[in-house]
Amino acid sequence: MNKKFFAALASATMAFTASGSIAVFADDFVEESNVVEPGDLIPVPTEVVWNEANFGALVKEQKSAFSKLPGTTELVEGKKVKTADLAEVTEINLTANTNGEIKGLKYFTKLEKFDDTNATAVTNEALDFSANVKLKTLSVKKASILNGIELPKADKNEDDEDVYRLETVTLNKTKLTSVDLANYSNLDSVTVTENYNLKEVALPKGKASAKMALTTLDLSKNALETINLDHYTITNLNLNGNHIGALDLSKTTATTPNLGIQKLYVAEKAANVDLDKEVEGLSLFKVESTKSKKYVQDTGEFTLNTDGKENSYVYNTELATMTVKLAFANPMNRLYNPNSGEHFYTADLEEKAALVALGWNDEGYGWVSPTVEDGKANGKPVYRLYNPNAGDHHYTMDEREARTLETYGWKAEGTGWYSAGSVTVWRQYNPYANGAGSHNYTTDRAENDYLVSLGWVGEGQAWRALK
Repeated sequence: MNKKFFAALASATMAFTASGSIAVFADDFVEESNVVEPGDLIPVPTEVVWNEANFGALVKEQKSAFSKLPGTTELVEGKKVKTADLAEVTEINLTANTNGEIKGLKYFTKLEKFDDTNATAVTNEALDFSANVKLKTLSVKKASILNGIELPKADKNEDDEDVYRLETVTLNKTKLTSVDLANYSNLDSVTVTENYNLKEVALPKGKASAKMALTTLDLSKNALETINLDHYTITNLNLNGNHIGALDLSKTTATTPNLGIQKLYVAEKAANVDLDKEVEGLSLFKVESTKSKKYVQDTGEFTLNTDGKENSYVYNTELATMTVKLAFANPMNRLYNPNSGEHFYTADLEEKAALVALGWNDEGYGWVSPTVEDGKANGKPVYRLYNPNAGDHHYTMDEREARTLETYGWKAEGTGWYSAGSVTVWRQYNPYANGAGSHNYTTDRAENDYLVSLGWVGEGQAWRALK
């Protein structure tokens, strides 16, 4: 998540609070009835109705999908079932009968395995396994719109010590932006692949005196920019298909490492890239070779081929080499005006430099859009408009919305960029903003949800991006 942004957000939040707007909103919703006192906890009912309201698509499954369910227990839609019987289930193996949202996982307190591999579709935006403290194997492959997951809380061992029991985790083709496995020191196999929004995976911290050992760590085809594998021993390691520009694996052991091909995006009008400045953690002497128009080893200045030839470099991680390809696109620079509270987005490096010179804060990249040529061929335009009265910009794919704003005095500034790719850019609206800064756009679902918790209105997908 963008640290510069959150520094700005903190300032903005304090400003809102000082003006009374956010503070009033918060006070309106903090009531004494929301405080849980000891003794107020609601006990688990002894029976629950087996219906879609309580269990969602699980009610379409046959009894055989629930291992160790007592033999006398019948799962009949609309009829009550004993929660003690559900608590005996150790495995849920979904079949093609499941095509919808999963609910009621909290009742399966002895669950050791959840697998949706054979399901038709799991349509949850969020899955909550926090109550499944015995869970050892988790496989989620059919939840294509999943953007939030609660992993199991700690169980207690015989010495009343916290223990996290997860051993095998598979997450495939979701919309998750982050996965936190830092507490799960019993992990043996982690397969988290083809999650194109996924920018962060936190793993348990290895120690020189107690190395983490994994049979499989497959993090291929996500949107990772780095991963900490210090003091790890891995049999099968796969990091192919991410956005990692440099990596230090000098403290990592792997039997079969596959670092594959990584991709970094550079502005389509750029002639040079300063690798030393632009690639976090890069050591110049570890760049072994390049395909470029020119490369200066001592400075990291990479002169780009602009005639269709490949731009790439080979990087030595101390464990194995990886190839990093530089692809032309439009990284959208994100700037913040500390005076008005507006966030502004542009691919134009000259426009960015001019605004920084005027006092705008450079917050790095918001997302990556395709080149103009690719956008015209395969994407859809995102219109940029300017409000001369409030000094605010607005961006939308909705041509009707753009034309409506023009009738209210907004100035059309043409196409800002193009929407294309597999990454969602979320849009939020601040109903308490006066003038500029009423909208925010981000690929980070956690940032979206945080702003919504402060009173912003989530407006869903604004457009799509490459990264």
